[in-house]
Order: sequence, then C-alpha cells, then structure tokens
Amino acid sequence: MPRGPHPEKIKEWTGRLKRLEKSKQTVADFCRREGVSVPSLYHWKKRLREMASPSPFRQVRVAPPLVTPTHEGTLIQLGNGIHIELGSDLPIAELVVKQVLDAAINASQTGVKPC
Repeated sequence: MPRGPHPEKIKEWTGRLKRLEKSKQTVADFCRREGVSVPSLYHWKKRLREMASPSPFRQVRVAPPLVTPTHEGTLIQLGNGIHIELGSDLPIAELVVKQVLDAAINASQTGVKPC
C-alpha cells in the first residue's frame, strides 16, 4: 500500500513555500539558497496543493440514469466519460461505490491521475 509523505516533509515544504512567497527572490535563487532543486520545489508545490484540495471526488458525479431502466438504479458518471450503472441490489451498489471512491482517494494521495 503506498504511503503518503511524512509529516516532517509536509511541514518542511509548507514552510519553505511560505518563505518563497515572502522572499523577493527568483525561484532559482531561492532554491539555490535553500539547497533544493527547482523541479523539487514545483513538485512539492503541486503535491501540497493537491493534498489541500477539499475533495478528491471532484471528478465523480452521481446522476439519475440517462435511460429509464426496467429496474431501480443509479448511474455513476466519471469525468472521463465512463458510466457505471448500478442496479437496485444495495449491497452490490455500496461495494461498487466504495471501490470507486477508494480508487479516487488512492489516486489523489499518490498523485496518479484517476482513469
């Protein structure tokens, strides 16, 4: 199971990015003074922004079925056009939704873009 960054690293980079905002230096000069690479700074800036995102589920939308099914159901429409139609079997629907949400959380924590 992938792990997230250590709290010490998060604190270190959060402080570093705050210092950058207050400094009047270029990113290159700031990184040289801090002893870090420019790509690392941008990597952590992106990573911390993603970690602060209010919800990892912003690409998941639950909508009523597009076509009237012959049974009660729900349609999960993912941001990339994938549709998952759930039937009326509540335990199965709960399992599918849990797996989709777990995948979205894992993708947001690891920086991998969900499909």
